[in-house]
Amino acid sequence: MRISGAPWARWVKDFGGSPVALPITEIYEALEQGVVDCTFLSPTELTNFNLIDVVKNITTDVPGGLYAAGGAATLNRDTWNRFNDEEKEAMLKAGSVMAAYVTFLYQEQAHSDMEKARSKGINIIEADSDLLERSREFIKSDLEFIPEFYSGEYGIDSKRTRELADTMSSLIKKWNGLVGDIETADQLAELYWSEVYSKLEPSSYGK
Repeated sequence: MRISGAPWARWVKDFGGSPVALPITEIYEALEQGVVDCTFLSPTELTNFNLIDVVKNITTDVPGGLYAAGGAATLNRDTWNRFNDEEKEAMLKAGSVMAAYVTFLYQEQAHSDMEKARSKGINIIEADSDLLERSREFIKSDLEFIPEFYSGEYGIDSKRTRELADTMSSLIKKWNGLVGDIETADQLAELYWSEVYSKLEPSSYGK
């Protein structure tokens, strides 16, 4: 199974599979030639990388973790610090809009690509209760593993890594609630601004 990082590799091993690390640009050929049996991906890659031409089955709703490292609007420090405070605030506001639209349009494309997959006759399978339960059990155990791994691998105090893990879990719960009633990208941008970007101080941020 093609994976894109360590958490997915651990999940695959927990289920008795063999994880294979491949760049996303090689997945089409890997699936077409039988080098891998399957891959973890968003539905958007069905059209972004033309995988819709080689995919036969899609299993949905498997808990797959969270990718929270995307930078939709970034600048190098020297460029940022050439701006005055008013310009910096304008960039932060633009960043909240860009991040919201990237997120929202990505989700819209995912729904659209799933419809294209159905129209093409690709078999759509909902994950069964056993797979979901075993995945949840793995997640619980991995939440215990991750803080200890980072503590040992990078020499960070184990109490601190546990605090960070707990904070991340609480933030995920918080944001699941915050985005529940969001219906447009503009609403999401307003939420990003009020909850995140507006709390940054332009005069000191990025120094």
